[in-house]
Amino acid sequence: MALATMIEFEQFGQVDITNQTDAAILQYLDDATGLIETYVDRTLEEAAGIVETVDVDYWSTLLRVETTPLTAVASIVENDVTLVDGDDFVWSDDGLIRRIVASSPKRGRNWLRGIQIVTVTYTGGYAAPDIPKALRAICLRSAFRAFQAAATFANAGGIATAGVSEVDLGPAGSITYQDADSMPALADVASAASALTDDEKRVLDSYRRRSW
Repeated sequence: MALATMIEFEQFGQVDITNQTDAAILQYLDDATGLIETYVDRTLEEAAGIVETVDVDYWSTLLRVETTPLTAVASIVENDVTLVDGDDFVWSDDGLIRRIVASSPKRGRNWLRGIQIVTVTYTGGYAAPDIPKALRAICLRSAFRAFQAAATFANAGGIATAGVSEVDLGPAGSITYQDADSMPALADVASAASALTDDEKRVLDSYRRRSW
């Protein structure tokens, strides 16, 4: 799943996409999502069953998982001992997991130190309705740049070799492909156009994976 949908793409670009181009547009959206996640160095879309095994080389009551927001913790195993949510640890959506004393939940205790000593299985990332507007907008802009570049390429003479039968760059523009084989011919052009801008990277900096 991408950070934006086909419907949002049509609304953003004020274009009416024909069925023949669905696969190409979805690929542009997926590629844009990949660019964003590569830059921020973490997964942004919600996923269940994420497993992280971490080293603890300092005394601390806190650990942080990589994929946020954290929405559910399935299990935590510390040094082969399964911990109990609410008794042994508490967590928050910013990805922080706090080790606590079972008899006194307000009191923190340090995680055991060791290599690969704590394994967390959890659900994290943004569910579709909760994707931040900034991430959605950057995904759409990147994908739409790829769409426009493909259309411009086709109109400039690539149309015969790209397998494109019709291009409309007007307010309700669209591209109609003769067949799916045309999409690889536009891949390089679209990829170059979809690259993140410096302004977009500055916005994405606040979503980058945090390190301890």
